[in-house]
Amino acid sequence: MKIYVNERYEIVDVNTTTDETLKEYEISDEQFKGKCIGFIRGYKYEPVWKIAIDPETNLPQVDEEGNQVYELDEDGNKINAGWSLYPYWDYNQLCQMQLEYENKQLVLAMANMIGGVAND
Repeated sequence: MKIYVNERYEIVDVNTTTDETLKEYEISDEQFKGKCIGFIRGYKYEPVWKIAIDPETNLPQVDEEGNQVYELDEDGNKINAGWSLYPYWDYNQLCQMQLEYENKQLVLAMANMIGGVAND
C-alpha cells in the first residue's frame, strides 16, 4: 500500500494522490487491512532517529536545554533507525469512524443482496 504524508508526517492520501507536495512511502497492506480512509488519515508515519547514548551513564544524551541528542552520520544528518506508525487523532474517534464505515458497507451489501433477490 502506498501512503502519502505531508510535512508533518500526517497521512493525507492512500494509494494515489494528485498533490505533488506529499511524500510517498510504501508500507505493508497488513498495517491498515480493512480500514477506511478516515481511519488511516488519523495516523502519522514518521522517521525514528537513532538516539545518542552517553557512554558513561548508558542513558540517552540530552543537550544543555534538555533536548534529545541524536547520532549523526558523516554528513551531519540524523541516522534513521526505522519508522513509527501511530495515531495522532483520538483513537476512540478513529474506531468510531471505522465502525460507521463498516456499518455503511454492511447496509450496502444487504441492499445489494435484497436487490439481487428481487431482480431474479
